Amino acid sequence: GKRRAKQLRLGRQGGKRRHLARRIRGRRERRGRTTVPQPAESRLPAEPLQRLQAGRPPDGREPRPIAAATGRRLWLLLAACASTALLVLLGLAARSDEVFSWDARLHAWFRGFSEPDEFSAFGDDAIGFLVSIGADLILLTVVVASVYVLVSRRRFREASFLLGAIAAAVVLTYLLKNVFERDPLSEYGKYEVPSGHAARSLAVVGAVFALTWSTRWRWWAVSLGALFVAALGVSLVYEDWHLPSDVLGGWALAVAVLTTIGG
Repeated sequence: GKRRAKQLRLGRQGGKRRHLARRIRGRRERRGRTTVPQPAESRLPAEPLQRLQAGRPPDGREPRPIAAATGRRLWLLLAACASTALLVLLGLAARSDEVFSWDARLHAWFRGFSEPDEFSAFGDDAIGFLVSIGADLILLTVVVASVYVLVSRRRFREASFLLGAIAAAVVLTYLLKNVFERDPLSEYGKYEVPSGHAARSLAVVGAVFALTWSTRWRWWAVSLGALFVAALGVSLVYEDWHLPSDVLGGWALAVAVLTTIGG
């Protein structure tokens, strides 16, 4: 019995020694181990990490192919050239006091609705308000709201594009009116080319549509914007402020500005 008790006592002591030795060995291993910081991409979630390892952006947006970007620039260049050529053609015709046959027919047709009993007094007042100050108030509200949203989201480049397009349309309209000046066709005015109202409206609507292209608001922008631009163009001819070719020249100027700046 004494021998058995001695063996048990020695076994417990040996177990304690082995346990202590394991603890000391573990401490030494932990002290000698070097901590290597994980790379930044390994701390990403699983799916972005897989995209990064595959050579794609981790935000899920695929890089635009070079061919697609080149094709987009080519279409913008063609649109800029075509709109500029149309503007020059209309301007030279105005400078030589030439009125196209289709221009005269459209002008007479729209002016026919302004005869008595053809349109209500309320409609005349609404169109007159839209042409005089209503359109500019609407455009100013849209521009201020758009710039505020863009700046609050720190999208300064897009805000600069919007303001630059409007400024270019206004300045070029003033300069080209002096270049393409025509003699007055009636007592109402000169019917100058290009129309400033038409150029400003399409410049604002086109810039807003370009900025909302990748959002869910793009169809609202294009539908409401196209309705506003068309209504203002018709109102300008109805109120005898411009010929249809003047409005078309303003739209051509806006397209040229947007495609040049946006390219």
